[in-house]
Amino acid sequence: MNSNLKNKLIRSLSELSVLKGTPIITFGVCFFGMILSTADQALFSYAIPGLTSEFGISLEDVALILTYSFFIASLALFATGTLSDFFGRKRMFVILLSFSAFFVGLHAVTESFTYLSIFRILGFAVAAGLYPISLTIVLEVAPARYRGLFGGLLQISYPVGFFAASLFAAPLMESFGWRSIFYPAFAVIPIALFLGFYLKETELFKSIRKTKSYESSLGNKKRNIEFNSVIKHYSLLFSPKLIKRTLLCFCGTFLM
Repeated sequence: MNSNLKNKLIRSLSELSVLKGTPIITFGVCFFGMILSTADQALFSYAIPGLTSEFGISLEDVALILTYSFFIASLALFATGTLSDFFGRKRMFVILLSFSAFFVGLHAVTESFTYLSIFRILGFAVAAGLYPISLTIVLEVAPARYRGLFGGLLQISYPVGFFAASLFAAPLMESFGWRSIFYPAFAVIPIALFLGFYLKETELFKSIRKTKSYESSLGNKKRNIEFNSVIKHYSLLFSPKLIKRTLLCFCGTFLM
């Protein structure tokens, strides 16, 4: 019995060895990036009492900002997902994390409700695109057996991000006012560049680019090839083979 248990333990440890190196580093980078982005986005809720008082706006005005934020974010998800197929998951990860932090940081220096609304909408829209791209990177790098585990663990970054924001938002607001909680967002920009240094492009994306480069070498115009590729990607989701799964996943995500 002890011998069987020992053999199982050795086998389990040997299987976990496939997670060393790129898979675990990639997961750590994406996990930390999503924590930073979630923390940035959570700051707005803490600042609502202060900004309503300073700008003389109502909660209905704040609700309108949030409504526009979600609407624009839904369009941004479509755009960023498509761009990641052309420019790479790694590049889009760094760009989205940097710009979402930049727009959040601008909350601290805005002098009007109009600009505050613009920065909030843009910051939220850009951040929304970061989450599916991070998940894509992790799932493409993770060994097949552990993709579900990695995908589930990555979602922990949401509550951890909100928790992280709660640790410094209230003390900063109490001492320096609501604007002070947004300044730390600027520090995320160099951190995003640092994370990008350790993040490798996925092999799946590299193979996609090689295929497109080969097609381009056949004499067709690259722009036409990439446009046709976009149409092909999205038409595939509504093919007879995938349409049920596409609609089911969309409805499930929507209801969440």
